[in-house]
This record gives sequence, structure tokens and C-alpha cells, in this order.
Amino acid sequence: MGANTFIRKPTEPDVFIQMLCEVFEKAKSRTLAPAKAAPLKPSLYLTEYNKRVVAKLEDKMAELEMEITKRKKTEKAVRESEGKLNS
Repeated sequence: MGANTFIRKPTEPDVFIQMLCEVFEKAKSRTLAPAKAAPLKPSLYLTEYNKRVVAKLEDKMAELEMEITKRKKTEKAVRESEGKLNS
């Protein structure tokens, strides 16, 4: 697909800058060659794509579950405070 380097998120800023500097240096010295990747069969491409989408959805679900738990705790604390004020 024409990519020589992949940066996975999250990446520390220092690592990100170092990776960019390396790519710029290769480009300046003209040693940056196009990546030679074997073309993927459509079924394999879709399988890999689906794995990544599922992983992202799982991460998002975990994040939302944590948010729901936090909100429930906050709501409970608010109700308890209201109960103490009304007593």
C-alpha cells in the first residue's frame, strides 16, 4: 500500500518524532524505497479488516462500561447527599 512505517496509537511524542525524523532522513538520502508487499486476497484483507474493527469496538465497549460505572457511582453519591440534606 506504499507505507514504509506504521505508527500505532497511542505513541509517545518522543517516539513519534524519532520515527518522523528517520523517515525524513531516508527521504533526503533517497534510500526510502516503496514497500513491496504481496497483494492480499480479498478474503484475507476483509478478515484482517474485520479483526481490527472488532478490536476497536471491544476497546470502545470497555471504555463505555467504565463510563457507565463511574456515572452510576456519581448518581448514587448525589442521591445519598440529597437524602442527607432532606433529613
